[in-house]
Amino acid sequence: MSKAENYRILIADDEPIEYTALELLLKHTFQGIEILPSVSNGVDLISSIRKNEPDIVIVDINMPGLNGLDALDLVRNQYPEMKVILHSAYSEFEYAKHALALGAFDYIVKPVRKPEFVEVMKRVFSALDQERETRTSEETMHQLAGEVNRLVENDVMSSILLGNVSEHTARLFLRSLPREYAGGFIVTVKTGESPVKVWTPAQADKLIAD
Repeated sequence: MSKAENYRILIADDEPIEYTALELLLKHTFQGIEILPSVSNGVDLISSIRKNEPDIVIVDINMPGLNGLDALDLVRNQYPEMKVILHSAYSEFEYAKHALALGAFDYIVKPVRKPEFVEVMKRVFSALDQERETRTSEETMHQLAGEVNRLVENDVMSSILLGNVSEHTARLFLRSLPREYAGGFIVTVKTGESPVKVWTPAQADKLIAD
């Protein structure tokens, strides 16, 4: 049994035999997934997506009322990371083309064949794993950058109070600012015979450019 950690799957199909078969295939093939209660029409599909925010939706095209494609049209932009797999008896190219325009991950024709379905699910889990790893790496880098910026800022403030500002540290600090530097100057004063250090706007600009 393959492992797919913590992914939420929603099946939309108006034929009980179809969504039951998909549920059994998923349960017997993958562990660690959560299969949400199935829905049988486009209106309930939209409601469940908004309520449960699934990672993967397996959607039949031909459902009563609002069909699967029309339902996805209404919510796709709100959930860009959600993976969509179309599951339908219709094999015409126009349906597949519309599915791809909606950003569908894949298109499976009924009746589903186990090897094909399992392969598609493995690929979608792999894609989600990679996206999760990328987000984690980006969040870690952002956190580390924030820590470095705070350390540099503290170093600059301490240097100002001590009257001994390092140009290298000041350059790092100016480059770390969230907004583009727009001028100003820094003055540090130290009692005794040490001279007063003044940075004009031009000198500060030079520090950023160097």
